[in-house]
Amino acid sequence: MNLGTYLSLFHLVSTVCVCDGLKCWKCFGESCEGDPSHTVVAKEMTCGEGAACMKVFYRIHDKAYSYVSQSVVRTCSVGPCEEVSEAHYANCTGNREYGWYGCVIRKCCDNSDLCNNSSRLFISAWAVITQIVLQILLLLFVYVGQ
Repeated sequence: MNLGTYLSLFHLVSTVCVCDGLKCWKCFGESCEGDPSHTVVAKEMTCGEGAACMKVFYRIHDKAYSYVSQSVVRTCSVGPCEEVSEAHYANCTGNREYGWYGCVIRKCCDNSDLCNNSSRLFISAWAVITQIVLQILLLLFVYVGQ
């Protein structure tokens, strides 16, 4: 085998993952705001196929009693997870009519097990850089080999 074949096989193997299922934190309530690994109410759970991990911050305002409730939920999505931005949340909470329907910020991730563990969710920079370098090497080898 030549170098191009090895690079192609390495790239293929590096992008294929044999997985049991994505693991996410499952937790709800005020104690889930911080790192879930430091609270006794948070548990690991395995998600179903096509699911993602979610961290949802929600706020409900009962206008009749001037009561505000807010909490955090971490769990698996049912199917694809659709993010709800902080801008949408700010617009919702700025409208004092939101009442029992509430306002949410939803962050989604599926790039690694327990990725819904922090206040910020992001894709691993190392994984992205590795894939870019492999693509460049493969393209260079194919171009030089012609």
